[in-house]
Amino acid sequence: MKKYMKKVQLFLLVLAVSFCMHSGSAQAYLSTSQSAVKLEDGALFLVSYSFGHRGHELQLPFYATSSSLYTPNALAYTVVDADGVIVPGTASTIILSNAELGKDWMYTIPKGRKHTFTLIVAFAPEKKDATDYRLQVNHLPFSFDKTQALKLNLSELQYYATPYIN
Repeated sequence: MKKYMKKVQLFLLVLAVSFCMHSGSAQAYLSTSQSAVKLEDGALFLVSYSFGHRGHELQLPFYATSSSLYTPNALAYTVVDADGVIVPGTASTIILSNAELGKDWMYTIPKGRKHTFTLIVAFAPEKKDATDYRLQVNHLPFSFDKTQALKLNLSELQYYATPYIN
């Protein structure tokens, strides 16, 4: 398992270089792509999304965690089966972006700009024969001008889910 996680960490480092994208002008908080890749002992999940606002500076979390370890200022996700039951396992997670990372460990998007973010989760289920599971983001907080704390609602988060691993 340690050998597998080291390979995943190396793969995540390579992805970090390739997934940083340039920013543009826009107003958005959209999931732009979702994918899931079956690995020998698990899966690699990717969810890309864009945020920006014409009238406000935005702050988004650098940190992501499983919902069982919920933190208010972190993106939270679960890995669930087709019935919505949580699939137990271990994960390595990172959120990549070319947005500026502040001392408070929050990405900052200047007013009038848009940045793209990619959540990358390497997941190894406890049961090696597990199938039909996917990643679902269920908490994505952000703030306007470091003062107004907001989060995406459930109808928006439904688009922050990967395809199922079969």
